[in-house]
Amino acid sequence: MYIFKPCSPDSLPQRRALIRNLYDDKLAEYHSLFIGQVLSRFGEPDYTTEDNENLFSKAVSAEDKDDNMIYLEVYYGPSDPAIGGDVFDREEESRKAADALAEYIMAAEPKDFEYKSVCEDFGVTIRMGVENGKPYYISDIPEDIF
Repeated sequence: MYIFKPCSPDSLPQRRALIRNLYDDKLAEYHSLFIGQVLSRFGEPDYTTEDNENLFSKAVSAEDKDDNMIYLEVYYGPSDPAIGGDVFDREEESRKAADALAEYIMAAEPKDFEYKSVCEDFGVTIRMGVENGKPYYISDIPEDIF
């Protein structure tokens, strides 16, 4: 059991990496759902950009029953919806906290929002968001690109 709270990005470990993805086997609308859920749970991100592979980041602390703190980064980046943290010195603790945080995020009702970004790899614009609780993801990626 953890208590999750937003924290300063300065609290994040300098060396961190991807711990786990969220909604990685779902449709793109779930990427929007994820962002809306993070906004609902933790408020505005620490930063946003128009680069789809560096769209936003939010630092979150996870406090366990013994008052131990784990610092995690909730983000949307090159690995899509993800949680990162210290997998170098505190891997087991960070993985447990990240799994619990993923459940906490995915159980949230999403907040309405809209972000517009560009996927440089394909040179396409993406508009994603949640409106009245319903996620959407609209891109101008041609269907024959793959």
